[in-house]
Amino acid sequence: EDYKVEKSTFTRKWSTTINTVESSTDNEAIKSSTSEDDEVELFDPLLSPHSYPKGTHTKPIPRSGGEDEAYAAAMAMANLQQPTKQNIGVLLIDHGSRRQTSNERLTQIATLYQSRAPSHYTVKAVHMEIADPSIQDGIREFVSEGITKIVCHPYFLSPGRHVLEDIPELINEAIEVVSKEEFDFGVLSEGELEVLTTDPVGSNLDLMVNLIGTMVDEAAGVDGGEEESYESGFVNEKKKDYGAMGGFFGEVQRMMDEQL
Repeated sequence: EDYKVEKSTFTRKWSTTINTVESSTDNEAIKSSTSEDDEVELFDPLLSPHSYPKGTHTKPIPRSGGEDEAYAAAMAMANLQQPTKQNIGVLLIDHGSRRQTSNERLTQIATLYQSRAPSHYTVKAVHMEIADPSIQDGIREFVSEGITKIVCHPYFLSPGRHVLEDIPELINEAIEVVSKEEFDFGVLSEGELEVLTTDPVGSNLDLMVNLIGTMVDEAAGVDGGEEESYESGFVNEKKKDYGAMGGFFGEVQRMMDEQL
């Protein structure tokens, strides 16, 4: 039994044509009811289907001014209801060195972290002393970019005096100074600038010991295989989830999540 199906075919120009598909025992070819000479109306996908009471192949019925305003208001409300994530600045802090190659190392880590971090994260590298940029420079630059929530991560192995005293003092000093400065958007309101600090990267002993064990194995030419190759205190990488990014960056992400 012959049958036909009418369907709308949308081109890149959102034009509409009506195709007639005829089927029979002889499997006749598809025939198009339109030709190059036929006038084709443009279909606007942003219009309500009610604008095409006679089908999408016909001209839309223009809305009144009030309907246009209501449509625009509805679209604006829909955009406002879209969930947005707050931009977060990540400040990697090391000691700083007179050797430029040592300072560039942290910059390389920040660049790699940025490539793997969520899209609403902005990662920068700063130094506690000796080299620029300083902690204050980093916080000021974030604020100038409109980022007022900042997570500082000390890139230190041990929680010594620098981590426990010097860096917190420098961060507090930077907050006090930057909060009083005027930017293109004006001055920060009280409490608008939020700066958090994670534990130093070396504070996670499981991660550090596992990393040391892996590097020792590589140097010794030992293949750990599928089985756990360390005694208590070592962590099998396959049994611990450091987040989607894994390894060092996953651990940094976990520390930040705890602060956020």
